[in-house]
Amino acid sequence: MTRIMSFGGGIQSTAALVLAARGVIDYPTFLFCNVGNDTEYPDTLKYVHEVAMPYAKRHGIELIEIQKRDRHGEPVSLYQQLVRPEIRSIEIPVRMSGSGAPGNRNCTYNFKIAVVDKYCKNQWSEHIKWMKQIFMQRYGLSGPIKKEMFPIFMYDLENFFKLYQPVDVGLGISLDEIGRMKPNMDPDTIFWKINTHPLINEVPKPLTRQDCINIILSEGLPVPPKSACIFCPYASLKKYQEMRLSEPALFWKAANLESLLNNRRKMLGRDEVWLTKALRPLADVTTDLEQGTIEEDSECEGYCFV
Repeated sequence: MTRIMSFGGGIQSTAALVLAARGVIDYPTFLFCNVGNDTEYPDTLKYVHEVAMPYAKRHGIELIEIQKRDRHGEPVSLYQQLVRPEIRSIEIPVRMSGSGAPGNRNCTYNFKIAVVDKYCKNQWSEHIKWMKQIFMQRYGLSGPIKKEMFPIFMYDLENFFKLYQPVDVGLGISLDEIGRMKPNMDPDTIFWKINTHPLINEVPKPLTRQDCINIILSEGLPVPPKSACIFCPYASLKKYQEMRLSEPALFWKAANLESLLNNRRKMLGRDEVWLTKALRPLADVTTDLEQGTIEEDSECEGYCFV
């Protein structure tokens, strides 16, 4: 069985790294999917490169940095994708005018999940091809696997994986996020990949976020910052206010991106979109002065495969 761990550089995945180093969970390879040096929070990148990678190396664990690439093999960042003038769709879940509901969230799949899947396919291509052939034969399938076919084999999938060796992809989900635990339901990978949840199912007792913090501290490591994109629409208004005060360059990058997206949408005759639930320009709903009454939105819940 091949086992890899998705590593986002946050608290849960860093705790998983410590547990792997201690031999509590069995994941010899961790994959850090960098969505772009111009997109990831700088403190997260610094933690990954200066703390997590040296720690992994000392304990014989591979911590590999990967990134989405274009057809020429050049790295592509999420920010670069958003600002390309010819792009009409928005990869991030911006807040829609009127309802404030988030739009489509393609960023997690396109810049994290699909990148990890591609890495796996490159590493174990022959095994994955063989597994697909066996899978199709076992369930009498032909052509592309579609979700409407799932009832044919879902009840037997566990038995299939007991006979043939899947790729386990560990996700850093803790007990307080248990609602995020979901099986792999992707038709393109369901025959070879299993989503696993080691912080819940592979430890003596399920771990909370605070348990993860305690594990990191007990190893003598600093607690990592919360991993997120600079311009994440799931971030709270309070977070953006703090960013404006303490990290103005990052804040204005996010604000200018919001403005660019809306200028493009205006040219296309589409409604405006926003980075916060306030549904107004980021520059207008924050201030250069301390505000004790800034709205307390819910914090980003970390739905980014970390």
